[in-house]
Amino acid sequence: MSILASTAYHDGAFTSAGVRFACVDGDADQRLAAAWNQLRIDYPRFHRADRLSRLLLLSAAPFFEANGALAACDPETIGMLLCTCTGSMESDARYQALLRDEGVASPALFVPTLPSIALGELSIRHGLHGSGVCLMMPAPSASALAPAIGMLKQQGMRHIVCGWADTFASHARSAFAAIALETWADTHLNQLQSLFDEH
Repeated sequence: MSILASTAYHDGAFTSAGVRFACVDGDADQRLAAAWNQLRIDYPRFHRADRLSRLLLLSAAPFFEANGALAACDPETIGMLLCTCTGSMESDARYQALLRDEGVASPALFVPTLPSIALGELSIRHGLHGSGVCLMMPAPSASALAPAIGMLKQQGMRHIVCGWADTFASHARSAFAAIALETWADTHLNQLQSLFDEH
């Protein structure tokens, strides 16, 4: 099977390997932090990252933990494919609010106003050196990802972290898969779309 593992997050409910836990208390940031804490991973940088990056780090973490689907894979050949609708608008809104209210905003807040920063955070966390693609689209569509999956395969990627992550205001949602490209075919797009549709 080309989809090796999957995870999903929806406003405080996180599912990985069939195990689900939920935190409904607090705002979007507090719920993300609670889900991360359930994984018991010591990585202080998580709490300093922007919300889209935290959502991606949370979603991909189980793939790289001991016995995870990508734990033993060569980081040089693990690609990343992120699709999102609102991208970095959450960070953009915070940046604009600081400019409006205080006349100045920290450069540290400006940096994550690019949605591809989330791919950089994932690369740093797991030492990945493969190719990455960040696409903006109104809704998760496996068929729309097919050309990017093919491109990553042509560039020598053997596995990819592939999925949808979107967050704005009080909402955060993701659905991710660890994919083996060696056995990937367009017929597997239905499995990927089913993952998106479930979450």
